[in-house]
Amino acid sequence: MTDPIKLFLWKGGVLYIGPLADTSEHRHHAAQICLGLEGSFRLFRDGSWHTTDFATIPANEVHILDGGNKKLIVVLLDGESSQGCLINNGVTAPDILSLNLPSTCNEAREFVDGLIAPLNPHHHEKDPRLVKALAYIDELETKQVTASVLANVACLSESRFLHLWKNQIGLPLRRFLLWRRIIDTVEAVLAGNGLTAAAHLGGFSDSAHFSRTFRETYGLSPSNLFKNSRNVQVITEHLA
Repeated sequence: MTDPIKLFLWKGGVLYIGPLADTSEHRHHAAQICLGLEGSFRLFRDGSWHTTDFATIPANEVHILDGGNKKLIVVLLDGESSQGCLINNGVTAPDILSLNLPSTCNEAREFVDGLIAPLNPHHHEKDPRLVKALAYIDELETKQVTASVLANVACLSESRFLHLWKNQIGLPLRRFLLWRRIIDTVEAVLAGNGLTAAAHLGGFSDSAHFSRTFRETYGLSPSNLFKNSRNVQVITEHLA
């Protein structure tokens, strides 16, 4: 029996495990790490094809990824996030033989942290005022809110709030909220809603708007993923 494709989604990141072949040149907002689990893959960039078993691709770089039928790990991190900005600063390929493939979002995040951590050793506990703002976002039915409102929740000036947010969350507020809306939409689909209804629940104008945003962010087509739902296991932070 063929192993199912796995897609883990969390705020600011995606980890995909399975075969993947892009058929045309494209770019997306996420910075990317590609690792061949069953040998090399082909990558078109800078005007020519390359064969490799590991590659990093910065956000918004035109490329084609052709993994054929071989299993890949593809990590996608928002290009404006602190981790996404570090991808091209020396991420090295892990030892495939020692890999433990994730089965939960937490494990997927830990896997990515293991790749990025040597480049970003500083970690701080979140400021309790940001924790309060994050809890407020969690309670919103649709993740659409202004920095001014969140600053009031955190009892900070807007400028101080945004400075603290950027330093501790590692993802600009606008992008953070977009990822939350994407995840909410995916979870609505997984709960049985049609794509149009789910898109509305996530704050998108329609399914085309959601699909376009999903593709621009990840370089993946949501319709293809959900169409083959029997072979694709989608795991989010809230639906582990």
